Amino acid sequence: MTLELTNGAEITAEGEIIMDVETVNTITASVSEDLGPFASGRKGAINSLKFSEELIPDFRKHGIEGVDVHFEVNSNRIRAVCRLNAENISSGKIQALLCVSTALLSIWNSARDLESLRRLDYQFASIKNIGITSIVEY
Repeated sequence: MTLELTNGAEITAEGEIIMDVETVNTITASVSEDLGPFASGRKGAINSLKFSEELIPDFRKHGIEGVDVHFEVNSNRIRAVCRLNAENISSGKIQALLCVSTALLSIWNSARDLESLRRLDYQFASIKNIGITSIVEY
């Protein structure tokens, strides 16, 4: 079902996970459309939007469509970007933040599995700079 959005906005949220360069290289080497850390990140992000009312107490979800989740890699950083169209800007901002946070946590979880295989310690990994980066009203 496609929403007919007459008022609303395109909202973009971004955040990054900072890890060991070797771990980021392992993650990018295991990339495919259906498997691997980026696929897990996308799936987790989309699933979080389906269950946002259950995850966030007293949250009222409004219609969203056109969700896009993608990742950018730069050395020891993986940036997650979530863009969506929301009929309610306040609700859409929360959903965009939830989307990008869950994408990064899913990548962290995948990295944990990869690093345990290599017996590396990723104690210095961190998730940072999560925020709304763009709101374009229409």
